[in-house]
Amino acid sequence: MNKIIFLIFILLIPVGILAQEERQANVRNNWISGSAGLLGAGASFERMLNSHFSIEIHAYASLFMPLILINLGAGGGIRYYPQGRIFFVGLGFGYQVYATIGVGGHGFGITPEVGWKVDVGEEGGFFIQPGIRMPLTFDTRLPFRVAPGIVPYVGFGFAF
Repeated sequence: MNKIIFLIFILLIPVGILAQEERQANVRNNWISGSAGLLGAGASFERMLNSHFSIEIHAYASLFMPLILINLGAGGGIRYYPQGRIFFVGLGFGYQVYATIGVGGHGFGITPEVGWKVDVGEEGGFFIQPGIRMPLTFDTRLPFRVAPGIVPYVGFGFAF
């Protein structure tokens, strides 16, 4: 477990260095949102480090995905905004629980993500955030297995 925490720490060091070089963020620094998907929901808090990088914490539950019937996840991650706003790619880390027909498990999860954060009205206020997460749960029990999933969502939130 200490190795995982150390790995996450090492991965976040470059983000912190970039944040010191470029302080201007996307209009507002704090973004909070709730999301709804196909029979699922989630919540997240995102802190902009600069205009291209952010860190976030999130939790979500999905009751149906094409490959998994139930998926619960909680963790944190980093996001990169290539143009400084709107489109982002992210990578989340955390703990996930899944269940399919006759099989269930839990373990460390890695969650790639792509999405868009679109301001509605005044820039930096209310926003809509459609996207897709692709959680991969690395089940720690034997036999070792990886459980993939697909979670499309639409989030609504506010910057402050």
